[in-house]
Amino acid sequence: MRYSLTRLSPDDGKGISGAWVMTHFRETADGDVETDTEPQTPTEGWQILLESPQYWYRTSPITEIVETEETEEGLHITFKTENSTYSWRQFS
Repeated sequence: MRYSLTRLSPDDGKGISGAWVMTHFRETADGDVETDTEPQTPTEGWQILLESPQYWYRTSPITEIVETEETEEGLHITFKTENSTYSWRQFS
């Protein structure tokens, strides 16, 4: 799988394309960091870290899944964090 992520709001185009690895993580109540590589799509309550060989990009915690769409190109999800809105895509 390959992933891309583009920040839509604020409209600064930040993000990553061609990422190969996506990891979910969040801080637990006792201050530890919990990670999970099983979910293959953005998930509310988790932050995501996308990595390519040259670059990485991390979001703040996801607060809302706005839209999910399956296309011929792959899966497309629009989601919000506290301060931003993102467009995430998964390609086969």
